[in-house]
Amino acid sequence: MASNALSGKDSMEISVKGNEERILLVARYDNLGKGASGAALECFNLVTGNDPEKGLVL
Repeated sequence: MASNALSGKDSMEISVKGNEERILLVARYDNLGKGASGAALECFNLVTGNDPEKGLVL
């Protein structure tokens, strides 16, 4: 998957990789897209009783 695959989206991709000795958790997201404005919109939706994802591009 290209590094900009989540550009402009409010979602996150989480991967688990590893072997018998180590586990690596990797999270990839567009922090400019979600940021404070996306979090504020999600909180506003919850307070007003709307779907938390309303207005977000997931």
